Amino acid sequence: MTKTVRYGDAILAYHVYGSSIPLVSLHGFGDTNSIWKRQTEYLGSYCLLIIPDLPGFGESELLRTNGKNLEMELLADCIFSLINNENIKKCIMLGHSMGGYVTSSFAKKYPGKLIAFGFVHSTAFADTDTKKQDRARGIEAINLTGSYAFLKKMIPGLFADEFEKKNPALVDALIEDGKHFSKTNL
Repeated sequence: MTKTVRYGDAILAYHVYGSSIPLVSLHGFGDTNSIWKRQTEYLGSYCLLIIPDLPGFGESELLRTNGKNLEMELLADCIFSLINNENIKKCIMLGHSMGGYVTSSFAKKYPGKLIAFGFVHSTAFADTDTKKQDRARGIEAINLTGSYAFLKKMIPGLFADEFEKKNPALVDALIEDGKHFSKTNL
């Protein structure tokens, strides 16, 4: 079921599946909630899955930040609002890539709301200089060639070569899902 909650000046969309232990899954940069599709099909039998589109991605509106970068702490506040909207006392949270950074910020700000948390292709450590340089190159590429061209190059790298070769339609669907992504999200 698709639901929404207002946070500040934006409407945030999220999907809810199943019942039992609440599990919030956060996608990465340039992705949408659809990155969790295969996990949703399985875990929906065991958990109450809450899978949002972070602000500015998928069906969620971009938050106005008055020219400031969209900080992970602000995204954590958005997720806190969403969890409260669902009357959830405590949950498990998984964050993929940038969603892991949001998860880490959430754990620091709202530790009492978590049963457990984990990272999928992410880390709790500060970015290395190399990672920061890679991000700057990604932003430059988006500004030069557009977000769609960036996603066509970035998303296949999320998968092992063998998986990508066996599942090109799945990878292509994720790329197409990301067409909404705009450089205003930077």
